[in-house]
Amino acid sequence: MKINHQNFIRIKETIHSFFLKFNNKNFYFIYIFILFFILFSIIYFFTSNTASVDDPYFHIKYAYLLRTNHLLYLIDFPWVQFTGIDKFIDSTFIFHLLLIPFTFGNLIYSIKVLGILLSSIFFLLIYLILKKKKNRYPFFWTILLLGIAPSYFIFRGLLVRPEMLSIFLLFVFIFLTFQKKNWPYFLLGAIYILSHSSYYLLLGMAFFYVLFLYIHQKKINYRIFLFTLFGIIVGFILIPNMELSNFYRYFTSPFFIIQKEDLTVSIRELNPLRYGIFEYINSNGVIFISLFVFAIIFRIYLFLNKAGEIFIKNKAKFPLIDTLFIISILLFVISLQGIRFIQYFVPFAFLFFVFMLDIALKELHFNSVLIKKSFQAFIIIFILILIFNNFTIILGIINEGYPPQLLEASSGWLKENTKRGEVVFLRNWSSFPLAFFYNHHNYYTMGFDYRATYNYNQKLFWLWQNIFEDGNPCDQSPDKCVKSQHQFVSERARKMAEAIKNDFRSKYILVAPVVPQDHISNYFLENLEQEKYFKKVFQDEKFPVSIYQIN
Repeated sequence: MKINHQNFIRIKETIHSFFLKFNNKNFYFIYIFILFFILFSIIYFFTSNTASVDDPYFHIKYAYLLRTNHLLYLIDFPWVQFTGIDKFIDSTFIFHLLLIPFTFGNLIYSIKVLGILLSSIFFLLIYLILKKKKNRYPFFWTILLLGIAPSYFIFRGLLVRPEMLSIFLLFVFIFLTFQKKNWPYFLLGAIYILSHSSYYLLLGMAFFYVLFLYIHQKKINYRIFLFTLFGIIVGFILIPNMELSNFYRYFTSPFFIIQKEDLTVSIRELNPLRYGIFEYINSNGVIFISLFVFAIIFRIYLFLNKAGEIFIKNKAKFPLIDTLFIISILLFVISLQGIRFIQYFVPFAFLFFVFMLDIALKELHFNSVLIKKSFQAFIIIFILILIFNNFTIILGIINEGYPPQLLEASSGWLKENTKRGEVVFLRNWSSFPLAFFYNHHNYYTMGFDYRATYNYNQKLFWLWQNIFEDGNPCDQSPDKCVKSQHQFVSERARKMAEAIKNDFRSKYILVAPVVPQDHISNYFLENLEQEKYFKKVFQDEKFPVSIYQIN
């Protein structure tokens, strides 16, 4: 078909208008997203590993089962046997539905793409919040966050976990404060609790925002809090398989964050004070904390000078700023108990100090263009160095771990050599997501948070932990057990075999590390070497993974 001159002109004008449209500042967010997508893609370009070999593999496999079984949710979840789960309560229901489009093709590639996508959306939302709030230089601040955020925070952003979706929804709350309608808060509350169980973060933001709205502007808008609360309650009722008997457990979950840890399982991210919180805050993170402290000092200064010109000019901004301030402080305190909450602390602390720094910088005036340009050039180079440093550290963390093929061969052996539904004893509960990813032919002793087993049956929990920690088949807390070194090996191995076979209904034991630094108890291995009770039936050729059968 020939294209005449008029058609050619029409096509040319269409293309021209298209590019003019995207040159409009309203469409900068597309370029921002593409930039961050490319930046995070660079990380995975230099490694064949994924950010972790645990939770992301559970979530993508769960979504895969939903799609392939044509279900909205799973009624039963028999793959973890000793957690007291009769009906599976999917507290991240919406998150799993959102993963379904990514369950076609290679699921490992999907995990990588999802990590890049979620991280890119996070930084895009930060940019949009700053732009909506009319902060100067929103792109500069957004790029700065990539440079000064603790590496551990950016690393966790690459994990395909529902926490990131909950952060997005908390950002939606901030966007809602820019409009005057109340009903969206109800919808947000319902969607939030259907996406993640940390309802108390959203409810806390609503409460403090209403409080500071009254303090600073004498406006009483309790509807924001009530609509959010009612939305959470309705969403709770809509959670698949949810029963009213679970109401107490669900709505007292915040207290599990601040309770004293009475179990002895060594989980680094739940014990930051034991291992040192600064292990998770690198040199870049020190800059972040310094800016946060400066913002706190500046806020206190403005509080003490309420009659001052700076406070009066910016009074309308303080309901949101002070909400972010209080939430950030609380999240920092919670992060001292569970370092995983740094994923929530960083974005809200960042928004707080950016809003405060924006106020402070408006009071500074550079008269010299040369000084201004030189300062900008220095800052840009400095930020690029920080970003390079962060990316190098993150890449190092990812490369230190095992590749996703860690349990591929062992899972294949179990599928071929065991009956469907046969229970496999896991030395470490963190092995479940990857084992489940490759093999849902078998069931497993446990796989969710270890507290689930503790709440289900404390004696069974201690029996499992003492076996995995010390090769000691004792169903009481370690301080009440006879130490492994004080027992005959043969007798200890016999008791361990009987416990795994009778109490855990397992004939097969999967012995696999979670990370290369994972230490497997010498007493546990010594028991397995007793051929009278155990037989090694599989040894991986590439990884330190083995399977033992009880005789």
